Amino acid sequence: MVHLEARGSFKDSDDDNEEMIKGVSSGRSQPRKCSPRTTSSQHVRRSGHEILSNTWRSWKWEILSCVLVLASPLVILATLYPYDGRPLPQWPFRVSVNTLLSIYSMVLKTGLAFVAASCIGQLQWIWFSQGRPIYDLVRYDNARQGPWGSLQLLWAQRLCQPITALGGLLLILSVGIDPLIQQLIGLYDCSVVVDDKIATLPRTNKFDDQEEVPTTGYEIQSAISQGIGKLGNGLYPDCATGNCSFPNSYGTLGYCSLCEDISNEITIDTTYTPLKNSTDWPYANGTIVIKSSLPEGIYSINDERVSSRLNVTYSIITSEMFPQENFGPGGVEVAKMSQFCDDCDDQGYSNRPERITVRILAGKTTFSDKHIDMSTGQTIRGCGNGSFINTWNCRGYGAATCVIQPCIRVHNSTVKAGHLSEHLLTQSGNLELRNRAVVDIECLTPQNKSKLIDQGYVIDETLRWLPYNVSTDVSGALLPINMTGSLLAQKCLYFIANGFLTGSGSFEIRGNFDSALKGVGGKTDDKGMIINEFDGSDIIRNLYNYGHIDFNYVQDMFTNISESLTTYIRTNGDKNYSEPAIGQVFHYATCIKVQWQWIAFPSSLALMTILLFVWTVCSKEPRSFPAWKASPLPWLMYGPEGSRLFDMDELEEIEHEVDEMENISKEVIITWKLLPNPHIQT
Repeated sequence: MVHLEARGSFKDSDDDNEEMIKGVSSGRSQPRKCSPRTTSSQHVRRSGHEILSNTWRSWKWEILSCVLVLASPLVILATLYPYDGRPLPQWPFRVSVNTLLSIYSMVLKTGLAFVAASCIGQLQWIWFSQGRPIYDLVRYDNARQGPWGSLQLLWAQRLCQPITALGGLLLILSVGIDPLIQQLIGLYDCSVVVDDKIATLPRTNKFDDQEEVPTTGYEIQSAISQGIGKLGNGLYPDCATGNCSFPNSYGTLGYCSLCEDISNEITIDTTYTPLKNSTDWPYANGTIVIKSSLPEGIYSINDERVSSRLNVTYSIITSEMFPQENFGPGGVEVAKMSQFCDDCDDQGYSNRPERITVRILAGKTTFSDKHIDMSTGQTIRGCGNGSFINTWNCRGYGAATCVIQPCIRVHNSTVKAGHLSEHLLTQSGNLELRNRAVVDIECLTPQNKSKLIDQGYVIDETLRWLPYNVSTDVSGALLPINMTGSLLAQKCLYFIANGFLTGSGSFEIRGNFDSALKGVGGKTDDKGMIINEFDGSDIIRNLYNYGHIDFNYVQDMFTNISESLTTYIRTNGDKNYSEPAIGQVFHYATCIKVQWQWIAFPSSLALMTILLFVWTVCSKEPRSFPAWKASPLPWLMYGPEGSRLFDMDELEEIEHEVDEMENISKEVIITWKLLPNPHIQT
């Protein structure tokens, strides 16, 4: 029969209880140290099937727990991966991702604790196969119950039993499972596509105001005024949520602008004329005339069809008395703007009436060399810096040539919080659209290209835009009607009717760019003259900007005007060839950012749990003992008092399995006697 000795290991003996008690007494004097582990159990060779069957019978709940522990990181991965970078899922009963992670964490932690406690309980039998203090029973029992007891056991054993140390370490580390699994989830604000909605933006391939709504001066003036006032381009997308995207580029008819700084072409002539015997206040003693000029050309503001200069004549009166500078009642000229014919015939008429070239001249004044702001009288800051000295603002004068012409514009765009940001990707440039259309080569299919080549067109793949005669090919042959219609339907061909380019549209646009600007009001004090009231058209007053005119400011103004005109074109195009640009609609949401590095912790604990279980069950030393784990029954049945509590003959007939011991113990009734003489009574 098997007994538990106070000092020794399992052995087959018939020693009486008295000898065992003596052994306990002698065991108290033994030193605490790691001793070689020896067992005297006799091993019986068994078949593989029998070993597996016994293992399953003894460890089935631990095996199932190991499966749950190992599955937990995989389930976490399967749950989070589909939602990484996507909005928080809307699950039934408002179950959140964090709730599921808490459940997975609980399963992992419970399974780990159960397996670790069973293994530590089983490993105690190896520990007591050598002489150990009875108090170590308390240490093992505390270790199975949680991290604090495990820490105490690790400190007491000093890693004498590595497998037990691994089990205790797992229980200590399990404290971090809950918070570190929650670290997997990071949240951020994001935009999500609304699948059942689309966004649209106006665009057109064909504009013919005679077929649709005839152009009026009011519409053109309204578009230009919107550009001058920097009120946006007047284009409003159809975007249900106010957050949309048009990632695919789209083309449309419109207007383009380009400006060039020609300040180096300005010539300046300053003349001082003395006056004598002036009897009128302020008793002028002379006049200063500063004439700023651009080279000869045909300027429409001069109302001539012959070459002339564009001049700005700044004239003021000087006096030795206050005020020392002043201008006459008619004001003083400070800037001028005029259409300029850079491609005219012999009679002075433009060969490109749809292309509008404008020259802007801000003349030199008496404020220029002093670097004084004419509207405030204050010194302009930064003009002493060499990098700014040659700017219009510091120099006090400048000139530019700007061109506005019809073109094809290619955009993509975004809408955020209801604000449209349209990005110009490319444009057709200086292509003549009068009497012809333009084909986007990048849009053509191989069949389209083949047909165009058959009609005599030369397609250069390095160029995107191909001039296209809408009625005849290059040899004069009439093109099939369905060819033009097909290209229009594919959004590959762009066409503006000549009636708009050379008639009403061009006329209304041109009428805004001939104007002179005069300073007509201000004040004069002991600090000098100030000019802060001006007379001229809206566009030149906005361009001059109280003397703060600058090339970039001029360029931006013409860009705004061209974009406003583009809006007019694309919102009034031929309804048959004005299919809008299609975009995606987004709504704001809270998205998940999975921080995958944190999954290493639960995964490592799961693998360490499997290692602990396999090591405990399969290594030689633990298999030398029955699977008693943490059961107290072996201590009672095979301990010093076992013969008093149990029928020893009955114990000799069982195979020391926990199930059999539990069945026997169910038939034994005991009573715990209290103080002053506590003991167990059967």
